[in-house]
Amino acid sequence: MLDSSAAIEIALDTVEGRALRGLWYVDERVVSVPLFQSEVTNAFWKYVRAGVMRREEATRRLSIALSLVDEYADALDLASEVLAEAVRLEHPAYDITYLVLARRSGGTLFSCDKKLVKLCEENGVDCIHTEDVPAAVPRERHGVCG
Repeated sequence: MLDSSAAIEIALDTVEGRALRGLWYVDERVVSVPLFQSEVTNAFWKYVRAGVMRREEATRRLSIALSLVDEYADALDLASEVLAEAVRLEHPAYDITYLVLARRSGGTLFSCDKKLVKLCEENGVDCIHTEDVPAAVPRERHGVCG
């Protein structure tokens, strides 16, 4: 399972992104939610809009991020459970979609979203996140992760 925050860090080739990518198994199948595509696209739009990145670079990085996912789950199949969990956990449904998919699939969620990671940990969902990056590795900040 991959969320948009982790994919963006990987596509940006940050220290966190390289560390997260290095934790994948060679033949591991990466699954995400359809919302992932819009979230990643919007993040790179924000980089262009802020003048941090040229459109051509954003397009290249977007392509990298989108290519990380092998399969997308059926959002309709998740919707009722996502709503119930979002209400119960008092957290936005778009984040909870990742939690529900990871829990249902028994997979490990790769994320840089601290609030989502905390919710996953509190609810027994396996997570790999930037806190898993060794302390000796300097952490880069790009406003997306951390």
